[in-house]
Amino acid sequence: MRVPTRRGERKYDDDGSEQFLTPEGAKRLASTLIRLESEIPKAAEEKATAAALGDRSENAEYKDAKARLSGLHSRIESIKNRLKSAVVIKKKDSGQIEIGSTVTLEIENGNGLRKVYEIVGQYETNPGNGRISNKSPLGRALIGHGVNDCVTIKTPVAETVYRVVEIR
Repeated sequence: MRVPTRRGERKYDDDGSEQFLTPEGAKRLASTLIRLESEIPKAAEEKATAAALGDRSENAEYKDAKARLSGLHSRIESIKNRLKSAVVIKKKDSGQIEIGSTVTLEIENGNGLRKVYEIVGQYETNPGNGRISNKSPLGRALIGHGVNDCVTIKTPVAETVYRVVEIR
């Protein structure tokens, strides 16, 4: 009989790839964890106060406090598992694009239009702020390329060619 593995015990996503975090992302998660853990005593006190008000079956304050405390515990456990199983990105200066690299791209036939992207793990993506996942079509295509390489991305609407201008 095979014993199931809990999600928090895996270092890999459902597709078998590793879960990457930048050092800043790991610090941000750790500080969130500390903040959430500091909220537990107050939430437990609110639950106890609401429980003292009387019949719990009809006590909306008790149910809300209980749900808040449960949510805190759930979020804390989720963050602990993510931190435990994450692979923190260490930047190397290999001259090639890898997870953790910040790249400047020039869109071919875009009249010199340039875009800057940071390649991060899927939990830290924010395309509006230039942070794309290593699993996104552009991120996946860029990995392993160097300066002056051209990368073609095909979408249902068009085909776009990017030229790598700089890697940091």
